[in-house]
Amino acid sequence: AKRRGVKTMLVPPGPFHEGIRYIKHLLDTGYVGTLRHVQAFNVNASMADPKAPLSNGRNDLALYGRANAMQLGLTYDVVQNWTGAATRVLRQRMNFGTERPATPDGPMARNPFPDEVTVLAETESGALASLVVNYSIHFAVSRVELYGSEGTVVYFQRGNMIMGARAGEPELKPLAVPAEHDGTWRCE
Repeated sequence: AKRRGVKTMLVPPGPFHEGIRYIKHLLDTGYVGTLRHVQAFNVNASMADPKAPLSNGRNDLALYGRANAMQLGLTYDVVQNWTGAATRVLRQRMNFGTERPATPDGPMARNPFPDEVTVLAETESGALASLVVNYSIHFAVSRVELYGSEGTVVYFQRGNMIMGARAGEPELKPLAVPAEHDGTWRCE
């Protein structure tokens, strides 16, 4: 990087990378009609146990600073590919415990970051986006749901599975990502 004069490297979001272009294609070709609502869930149970140490994930103030919002930025980076930028934002955050062990066997320390962040955003496309990042819930499924006037697309992070259906169809069905829309990971 130094030899080429590169000072910053931006990496595309890892979650949902394989299907970002395909879902953009589905939206551009009218599969869901007018996009009305996007719900994104970046969720897991890594901090559900109140004894889970702050060293799990990005909870070290010295390393990550005060602006850490878990993977909210990555989730937004995925969604804005389909909705355009947020034009108005409302956020809510929660802590389910004020202290956690600093390390697996370490002393108790103040929990500096929220356990859950929810954002509602009006977007350039006119769609409402709802983003939930919560690492304190069991059996959660990370996914993005896109609801339109003519159909629905749901993208599950685990397995990179995309399902969809158009108005009049009985249920969601798997949608295979065509090779020309495959977003192969090319960063590491």
